[in-house]
Amino acid sequence: MAQIIGKVMSKGSFSAFTHAVPVIHGVLDFLCRNFWALCFYDLLLGFVGYFWVSPGGSIEFFFNRIPKGIIGAFSSASILMIIRGLLLLGNHGWGRFSAALLTSFAFLISSAELWVLFMFRCRLSDRILRLFLDTDLREASGFLSEYFFNLRSIGVFVGFLLFSILCHDLFRRAWMRLITFADARSRRFHGIFRSIVLIIFLLGNYASYKLDAISFNRDDSISRLIKVWSVQRKVNDRIRSMEEAIPLADGAVSPSSLPPDRIIWILGESDNKHHSQLYGYPLPTTPNLLKEFENGDLICFSDVICYFPWTIEMMDLLFSPADVKVARSDNPATPLLPMLFRKAGYQVRLFDNQSTLLRLGPLGGDIGGGTIMNSRKLSSANFDYRNDYMEFFDSDLLKKEWPHLSNPSYPSLDIIHLIGMHFPSKNRYPEDFRFFTPGHYRDSKNLSDYELGRIADYDNALRYVDSELKMIFDLVRDEDAIVIYLPDHGELVYDIDSRSGRSFTLDPHPDPAISTFYVEIPMYIFTTTRFRSLHPDLYSRLVAAKDEKFSSAWFSHFLLDIAAIESRFRRPDLSPVSPQWAAPTRPIWCADDYDAWKLPR
Repeated sequence: MAQIIGKVMSKGSFSAFTHAVPVIHGVLDFLCRNFWALCFYDLLLGFVGYFWVSPGGSIEFFFNRIPKGIIGAFSSASILMIIRGLLLLGNHGWGRFSAALLTSFAFLISSAELWVLFMFRCRLSDRILRLFLDTDLREASGFLSEYFFNLRSIGVFVGFLLFSILCHDLFRRAWMRLITFADARSRRFHGIFRSIVLIIFLLGNYASYKLDAISFNRDDSISRLIKVWSVQRKVNDRIRSMEEAIPLADGAVSPSSLPPDRIIWILGESDNKHHSQLYGYPLPTTPNLLKEFENGDLICFSDVICYFPWTIEMMDLLFSPADVKVARSDNPATPLLPMLFRKAGYQVRLFDNQSTLLRLGPLGGDIGGGTIMNSRKLSSANFDYRNDYMEFFDSDLLKKEWPHLSNPSYPSLDIIHLIGMHFPSKNRYPEDFRFFTPGHYRDSKNLSDYELGRIADYDNALRYVDSELKMIFDLVRDEDAIVIYLPDHGELVYDIDSRSGRSFTLDPHPDPAISTFYVEIPMYIFTTTRFRSLHPDLYSRLVAAKDEKFSSAWFSHFLLDIAAIESRFRRPDLSPVSPQWAAPTRPIWCADDYDAWKLPR
């Protein structure tokens, strides 16, 4: 190799090319001849990796996750082996080159699966793919800097490469011994061995096919990512169904009683209620909210949960008065909440710092955009106004939109969608809001300095959001207004051990001990003095409802009650401020009753 490099550097371009050809041919030959090794060490690393990253070394986790991963990887490898064999028929140069590209692709896929496994402790699926694609440049840069350009991430790739070389040598030696052993035996041994391989191949692929038929969305193997286009097709079908339901909003009628002049819904992001002072957190992360609470202007709801700890799924539920199962179906023929408000005479505006209609995904579509945010037809039916740009910090968006926020047409509903504490939280606050450092958490669960820094970043971002809420409270303090803060979901921030994030929702049997931190969410309601004097009955019902077991999946009915809007789509039994409130069982994505599911087993 050194001699070839020397020749390349000392001679002309043509000579360099002629000397490089054997090297390229050697690399392609190595890849093609040793493709079988990819299958074996991919499966072996799957076993080692899944067991190594399982929470607490859980055997249950290991056996629940391994079978699908092994079958999926086996299916992918066997199909690629067949294609490779066809390409190499006749030993043409183009066939060998194509086979080498296919092998390289298989190696990259294996690396990607392992990277996701070690970095996120879950499997590569359409949800992980959407995590990469459903973002803007601001989020993508933070995501890459946090998870990709670091020593652990590089170590995964380098370790995988070195381990693959070791496995190749070991498997090659074992294979040669097997061939020598077989040659010394009769042809019957060859026939039996080939039959066993064929049976395993057929059974493995049949099992993988059955897995494809059983489930696609929750626990996808790498072999099914080629079907991601079908996920987007389903998303588009749901969008079309929502668009067809627009005329049904005509069933809404004018308010049945005097509504508040102004309703503001602040849609938060990744808010862990256990990091708020109002829920007992020892550090001053929400000083402004605490002050409003002590002054009697803020109602703090004690027991609110989300149905699903992912933004895309929660958008469908938060903005739809349909039942959970209907809202999540392929044909949710129900008009959305903002449409009902507009039909009842409200001005509805959206101030969104997470998505705009200008953000396009691959091929001009919006991958993972199965919400009202990503359809022009739905957007025009839902909102009188929405911004077409985003800012790095939420407060910058609020400042630019201040002229609009300061001049509503009554009655009005303003929806403010913050980026909040969205990962990576270190990018969610300016430098002058760095109140907390790793030193504030030295006694926390034997965590590393890096992990303590992540907690500090999250708490700093939360304190920054607290200052933004004060801006909005001050804006309407003299009006007949009510401001509701409700996030889409929570976030695990090293609250128990070294685990963080929400990827654990992808487990077949999520751990209730950690799920609490991204399922249970805060809910605050700020009311002005004028609101309380003009709507004493509504205010008293809000205060009485603060300790009810509530789910944000019913939020649309709660908001319709506050706005005094009568509609055939409103269900008073799902609103805690209604006399017909039925205190129903609260389902979540993996259980029919959250309160029973979270109890120790």
